[in-house]
Amino acid sequence: MLANIQTGLLIRRGVLVVGTMLVAGLISGCDPDRIIDVEDPDRLPPDFLGDSASLPVVRAGVIRDFIVAYSGTDAQEGQILQAGLLADELHSSGTFPTRQEVDRRAMTADNGTNADVFREMSRARRSAERGASLFAEFNGDPVERAEVLALAGFSYIYFGENYCSGVPFSEFNEETDDFEFGNPLSTSEVFERALERFEEALPLAAGDERILNLVRVGQGRALVNLGRFAEAAAAVADVPVEFQYLIEHSSNTSAQNNGVWNWRNNLGRWSVSDDQGIAYRTAFDDGDTRVPYFIAAAGPQRVGQRQAALRFQQMKYPTRESPIPVATGVEARLIEAEAALDAGQSGPWLSALNALRAQSALYACPEGAAGCENSTLGSLADPGNADARAQLHFQERAKWLFLTSHRLGDMRRMIRQYGFAADDVFPSGPSATVPGTDGPIGLNGGQAWGNQVSLIVPVDEKNNPNYTACDASIP
Repeated sequence: MLANIQTGLLIRRGVLVVGTMLVAGLISGCDPDRIIDVEDPDRLPPDFLGDSASLPVVRAGVIRDFIVAYSGTDAQEGQILQAGLLADELHSSGTFPTRQEVDRRAMTADNGTNADVFREMSRARRSAERGASLFAEFNGDPVERAEVLALAGFSYIYFGENYCSGVPFSEFNEETDDFEFGNPLSTSEVFERALERFEEALPLAAGDERILNLVRVGQGRALVNLGRFAEAAAAVADVPVEFQYLIEHSSNTSAQNNGVWNWRNNLGRWSVSDDQGIAYRTAFDDGDTRVPYFIAAAGPQRVGQRQAALRFQQMKYPTRESPIPVATGVEARLIEAEAALDAGQSGPWLSALNALRAQSALYACPEGAAGCENSTLGSLADPGNADARAQLHFQERAKWLFLTSHRLGDMRRMIRQYGFAADDVFPSGPSATVPGTDGPIGLNGGQAWGNQVSLIVPVDEKNNPNYTACDASIP
């Protein structure tokens, strides 16, 4: 209210000043148009990006666009929530039909929520690509350029893991002042493009262990998605297990809040899933602190937007300031374990998983996490056959990498790389009821789940003459 009042006063004063100066100008013969030709200090003109002095602002903008697309803000959900809703991590405890379509694996091309999330990721990709080119053009700091390139690589990772095969990437050519429509890229081609960004960043990051490890994990993740497991393990071999590259959040403004916390804990529009897929059938009964939660207390915070829904409150990000990891040393060890599994080395595979479980500091309850008690994870036993080992491996990944936009890509890999049927990986059959109540998940109780295994490219892209559609039922 104060800001509005201040703005109003400025406008009124501006009118008075302009009026006075206009009279003076007419008397003196000055050009009155100059009076209203005022510079706007809140806007940066394009030529501001004309030298190396602009690069700190460029980097900050790239990181900001990535945060909005990945973890979301107070006004926009990001990839973590949208992909988790289609996977078995989350279910809708709100009333928005666009989110219930995603939850039910039955999105339409004109789904507005899906379009918004896709658009923010597209903006983040373009911002990072443009930022990387400016760092190259103005001979910017190589480590900062590597970081920007890595974020471009991760943007491609999310497009490849979360969206159907055939995503186009259009560009604006600043030299010709033309918009160049992109051709659809297959899922593998998207991961190859991500890999190119990480490989370009790798030598630039040599002077900074944090950014170097970010690049290494990104490179390993792209290679895993391409089925090149031995190369992936080699890429992450030097990443320490305690490494984390974190997206920072704060309470300075609502737009800087942790978006997952805001939409899950503050607004109550998502609930952690229970018995909705093979990874989480035991998440709520084994005391596993890698997926911390509590059942929200009675009242609005318990039921979210719907009075029937008993809501499981995530506690991995317990506050609006909680940081969110993009890449970790834990993921590096999981990549090495999967390389052993792919090579038929069940002993080293199991030892790698159990070595992670033995390090209790890696899964301690986050500070401020209600209902979370630290515990010791016991050792896993070899389940004895290839399918059971793969299933166990992906259950471990699901819990270690909970709410970091890994799960949907992993579920698609279980189908594409390991031969599981989609209905054995994704929620299927009649849509379930909310645990502890007779209320349906979403508003679709009794309706069958759809057959989608990826997020879809929104209808907006049909403006691109090179694009037709991609099939969200194909992994």
